Amino acid sequence: MRNILRAIFIIALFSLSSTSIFAQTFDGVWECQYATYDDGTNGTGLNTIDVGAVSEDEFVALINASSKGAYYLVAYRDADSASGRISDIPYNQTLYQTVWASGFDQVNMEDPNAVAVNKTDGKIFVANNDVERNILVFQMGTDDYESAEYRLPTAADYIWAIDVDNDGHVFVTVIDTANNTSSIRVYDNFANEPSWLDPQLTAPTVLHEIQVPGEGEARGIAVNADGTEIWVSNFDARTIHKFVGDVTSGYQEDPNFSYYNEAMVNDTTWSPDTVYAGPMGLSYLQDNNLLFMAHDVSFRGNVGYTYGKIFTINPFTAENLDTTDVYMWNYLQNDSSAYRIQVDSPGTASGYVSVYNLDFDENGNFYSQSYYGWAAEKWAYTGTLPVITSIEKDENSIPTEFSLTQNYPNPFNPTTTVEFSITETANVTMSLYSVTGELISHMINNREYKPGVYKVTINGSNLASGVYIYSVQAGTQKISKKMTLMK
Repeated sequence: MRNILRAIFIIALFSLSSTSIFAQTFDGVWECQYATYDDGTNGTGLNTIDVGAVSEDEFVALINASSKGAYYLVAYRDADSASGRISDIPYNQTLYQTVWASGFDQVNMEDPNAVAVNKTDGKIFVANNDVERNILVFQMGTDDYESAEYRLPTAADYIWAIDVDNDGHVFVTVIDTANNTSSIRVYDNFANEPSWLDPQLTAPTVLHEIQVPGEGEARGIAVNADGTEIWVSNFDARTIHKFVGDVTSGYQEDPNFSYYNEAMVNDTTWSPDTVYAGPMGLSYLQDNNLLFMAHDVSFRGNVGYTYGKIFTINPFTAENLDTTDVYMWNYLQNDSSAYRIQVDSPGTASGYVSVYNLDFDENGNFYSQSYYGWAAEKWAYTGTLPVITSIEKDENSIPTEFSLTQNYPNPFNPTTTVEFSITETANVTMSLYSVTGELISHMINNREYKPGVYKVTINGSNLASGVYIYSVQAGTQKISKKMTLMK
């Protein structure tokens, strides 16, 4: 029976990729390559809230088990389900805290919710909720992780999510617990902010503080490589917001990105309790222009496993492109949703689905976790992930007519740019067709745009050489042109 259900599940996923998601050329599915066994040899050992990928099969798992007074990192290298843990921490170790130390300066890890890895130098950042709300920095050593010499006291009310751009600027979400609101703080890198090396010298400078719309907790944040785009999730409002700008001039909310998932509903079937699901952690896959969101219920123990999913989102239009059903994958692998994997299991799924965050390695695999399954997971895509079209508005141009330019360069390989102009607010669809009229992709799919000139970058990496037709439609107006891909 399990094999039949698994076949139906895989067929359903591929069917989804070839219908509603065909427009974005998704040609595979995400599969769990391994999940760390829940044992004393390779398990994370306690409640695992986040995973930070340093490189492929090298990562740190972040433990936050408040009921047992345990807050620590567990390091893995050359990992799989049964091996790879290099941290020498006993299984189910209560009253244990990682200590960050530099000389005589020491800080205990306390109530950390997120970890981020700078992909350029491998530094590991932990959003820590000690009395100073420090951002603690670690790095991988020969035998285990070790403290780096940097920490930054934020003096915030409460910090949750964290990410780092390639230049080392740090983005952290701050929760105002009294008013149930959230904001994003941006801090400078090691070279420009002296408080990283001498936290007692002076309070660090907040480069920018950005208010997150609505009431609720911002539990996820992702930034692109150069820090010009920020995405943040509001768990309580069930929304994701995008801000654009830079660390020098500041940020503004992108009006063309508006994400709300009506499927994230209050579920009263768990009477007498109500299960509330929403967006948790975020991660941005730079090379493919894809935003990923971990979705689940909030720390509810033995209920709500069915809500554990990973959503793939267009980072420019907020369109939901793909859904990885972590719950169903686990159920079919283990014959149960409430099961912690042991050494006699397949090792390709954790149990007690509670997916709160994820991170990518340099090869496009993502690492996630099971908070209640005490496990870290590695997921790989079976096909070739598409590269999503980028869309930019020219703030200096005022359009006088509805228009579509010829792509440039033309012929092209593999990217080309087109511009379209609209003179009034309208729902816009921009599509790419084969020369015979077969739909290949909706680069914009019936999204509302305000008057302006928009620049669209089209990536043909997944297309064969040939002639294609591209079109833009705004309301009842439509223009089409031809372009040539020559590889």
